[in-house]
Amino acid sequence: MQTVEALHREAMELVDRAVLARQCGDIDQVTALTRAAFAKERAAADLVANEWDFEPTRSILHRSAAVLGIECAQLRQAERLIGRALAGSPPTDIADELRDLLISCSTSKLHFLCGLSGPTPTPHKNLTKFLLCSLNAQQLTRNLLAALSDWSLIYLSVS
Repeated sequence: MQTVEALHREAMELVDRAVLARQCGDIDQVTALTRAAFAKERAAADLVANEWDFEPTRSILHRSAAVLGIECAQLRQAERLIGRALAGSPPTDIADELRDLLISCSTSKLHFLCGLSGPTPTPHKNLTKFLLCSLNAQQLTRNLLAALSDWSLIYLSVS
């Protein structure tokens, strides 16, 4: 079984290779390398998922895996990683970044559902669709954050 450090190091090496592939314009290679990096980083996060006293490393690994998940359109898995990270005790700045990532997941999903290409479409194309999706994303984000807050309070009161 690989260690957390080895999995994380391999994931970061794959990310470096993906950056080089992107610079060369090899989109297929970028996609493959990013997915492989996501699998490694997610595996590292899985190994520390229940290590509650391993903060901030625990939440940082989850955040890193979630970023890679968003990058390769594994949005549901990224949401789960974010939720799992927030269920611990991440430092305030990392918790804020995780919440921002949750918003990014929601926005990416809505853009996909609305037929807009890419995670950040240009507003001048399909402006009406973009505005409607953005408004829906804002409302969805408020609902998600409220639900997360309620869940955290319930979780804390039960523990």
